[in-house]
This record gives sequence, C-alpha cells and structure tokens, in this order.
Amino acid sequence: MKKVGHAYHKGVGPKVGMQTQRYKDKLKYAKKLSTSRSTSWTFGGSASVSWGIGKIEAKTDYNVTKKTTTGYTVTATLTIPKKSYGAIQPKARYQKFSIKRYISDEACHTRVLKNYGTMGAIVDPVDFRTCVSRRHCSP
Repeated sequence: MKKVGHAYHKGVGPKVGMQTQRYKDKLKYAKKLSTSRSTSWTFGGSASVSWGIGKIEAKTDYNVTKKTTTGYTVTATLTIPKKSYGAIQPKARYQKFSIKRYISDEACHTRVLKNYGTMGAIVDPVDFRTCVSRRHCSP
C-alpha cells in the first residue's frame, strides 16, 4: 500500500467571499455543512471500503473518515487586507492510496500478487480552504 499523488479537496459547504475597500476586515464563516462526501474506490475496488480503510489506517498515521456528516455548523475567520477579496470554504481533504498485496520468491524478487485498487480516502473531513487576492478567487 502506498500514497499516490498529492491531496485533493471536495467542497462540503458553501463558499463565502467578501471584498474590502479602505480597511482590512474579517470574514466570519458560520454555515451548516450541506454536502456529504465519502471515501471510495477510485479504481478497481475488489474489496469493501471498510477493509480498505483498515489497511490504510494500519499502515499510515492517517485516520480515515468513511463518510462526512452534514447539518452541523462550522465556523472560521479570515482576515482580508484592504482593497482585496477573500473567500473561505470548508472542504473534505482526500488522499489517494494504492492497495496491493505482494509476494517474494526464493530469489527475493517481489511481485504483485493482487491489486485491490486505488482508494480516495477522506483524511480530513473539514479542511477550511481560503484565498486572498486583489481579484475574485476560489479557495
């Protein structure tokens, strides 16, 4: 089992943005999470999702979330400099993992015995993504 690529994000709540003028200001976020996200196989998937999560947690320091929860309020604050635009959005942070079973022969050559697939695992169910720019931006 190995980590594949960089983390990626999917929104779990609405984006909120604000334009400042002459003074810096604080954008306060307090919204209910509205979108549910799930850990799932992105390629293959010849085993249950729970089995894949168990393999990831046993071999890494990640705590994987099977499914995000909706309906509760999350809060955050972003300071935006004068004459700038700022935005904030809660997102689930995913990491992909390739899960394979290997076997070694007498000559110590290793080969793949079974490729279970690639899992997109939620490693942080609420990760506030922000952006600050002179123009509109997307977190």
